[in-house]
Amino acid sequence: MSIQKIGLSDNFGVNLKTVRKFLKLTQGRFAEPLSISGSYVSDIERGKAEPSDAVVKEMVNEYRISRLFLGSGLGEMFITPENFEFTDMDRRIYEQTRGLSEEEKRAVEKYIEDYKLLQELKKERADKLAA
Repeated sequence: MSIQKIGLSDNFGVNLKTVRKFLKLTQGRFAEPLSISGSYVSDIERGKAEPSDAVVKEMVNEYRISRLFLGSGLGEMFITPENFEFTDMDRRIYEQTRGLSEEEKRAVEKYIEDYKLLQELKKERADKLAA
């Protein structure tokens, strides 16, 4: 990973804290998947440290945070296909799955797809029986 500095705005730390609080994560929990310390997150949030481009990329990739939001506070906070709002259930599911390996995430995804298919089949069967 590069340790190049990227010239962040003065609001980067405030915006990062906004995201972290929205996700209801402590600084330590936010830091874990990024392989950085909670105290380093604290320093970033307080403007005492500036993360490298590599660390910012990890934040964006791990938490799907918009670079525009981190840099300026403008636009959507998260990068999502539909830019949907996170519900409490979304946050709980995210929290449960964010530390999984790619293989484990694929298994969870397949389980969800299979569950949805089963629900569709049940509905079709119920509709046929009702007709």
